[in-house]
Amino acid sequence: MQNLLRIDYEKILLLSTIIFRGDYPEMHQTQKGKQWFFSLKAHIGVDARTGLTHSLSTTAANVHDITETENLLHGEERFISADSGYRGAQKREELKSIEADWLIALFIKRKGQARSVF
Repeated sequence: MQNLLRIDYEKILLLSTIIFRGDYPEMHQTQKGKQWFFSLKAHIGVDARTGLTHSLSTTAANVHDITETENLLHGEERFISADSGYRGAQKREELKSIEADWLIALFIKRKGQARSVF
């Protein structure tokens, strides 16, 4: 049987989002914009071509995105695209051996308006 779905491990996207609200010991509070959450966060590595998730880790919401970067990469990627929460990831000691092109969004705030720009 021919494999019809080819995962392109060379290009990945890194994402994170607040996923759950409740009352568990592992949860911590975090602020997103002007709103506070008591929740967990999902850190996700996604194949850029197919959109399939290849890695996932969950942490307390107050854990910064950049600390989970190493857990989302598999070592075969050649291009990494991420939001501004991963800014500076390529300079971290544990990620210096990754030979990939990084595209990380900048977070720009002007006159009360905030936006991410690639």
